[in-house]
Amino acid sequence: MVEWQQVQAKTLSAAEFRQEYITAHGIGLQALAIVGKEISCLKKNKQHEKFEALKDISWLKSNSNWSNRAMQHGRLSKANSNIFLTAIEIKRQIAMPISEEDLKKEEELLNS
Repeated sequence: MVEWQQVQAKTLSAAEFRQEYITAHGIGLQALAIVGKEISCLKKNKQHEKFEALKDISWLKSNSNWSNRAMQHGRLSKANSNIFLTAIEIKRQIAMPISEEDLKKEEELLNS
């Protein structure tokens, strides 16, 4: 994750990281863990492809893809439903298959 490397290299302060990125918070990490577990079940060549695709995601809180998923009313939400919705969006952005059951649950949560 580029932003983690920037914090380590001190080109991005830890405070800025927490303020600007979902990957500095539990919801981002938990959603990544869910997706990572599914990636680890893929064949090795597909694993590499999907892990590489994570680099192309904008993890900024201001990214509209996180609206009503990780972000609720301009704030991060750690609810299980938000973790689920964030994981689904990550899967979508890296072109991973999403089960019909998960798509139905996503629709229900987004429309509730």
